[in-house]
Amino acid sequence: MQWDGWLPGRCSACLRCRSCCGSERDLRRKHDAVTRRRRTRLPGLKKKKKKKKKKKKKKKKKKKKKKKEEKKKKKKKKKEEMKMKKKRTGEVLCDEEVKQAETRERRDGSGRSLSVLVAVAPEDFPMSASERWMGFLVW
Repeated sequence: MQWDGWLPGRCSACLRCRSCCGSERDLRRKHDAVTRRRRTRLPGLKKKKKKKKKKKKKKKKKKKKKKKEEKKKKKKKKKEEMKMKKKRTGEVLCDEEVKQAETRERRDGSGRSLSVLVAVAPEDFPMSASERWMGFLVW
């Protein structure tokens, strides 16, 4: 029996391992991983059945956490706005607005009543940034 070098450990005539067909018993080898892999590719031998892959279950998206996070963000924004309202002691008004302004009682965030100058028609007096800085805080 002849043996081709391309298939180590096998007889080229019967495609069996040398220990089974009896040729060249001195070159007998154990079935290593390479020969085991090649055995499935040979046309005359039985092919091993492939194991079916298990399908992964899709995880459901957790919407509750997102809603909670959004609520927390909204609460933080409201708290920051309230802090800013408390910090603001007056409104910046330019000279023309002060002339047409009227004093009104306004409740502060803490419940104190404040008398604040409020412009009657702020749309009539568009202010630029420089005019805003030229204005002053009025109580």
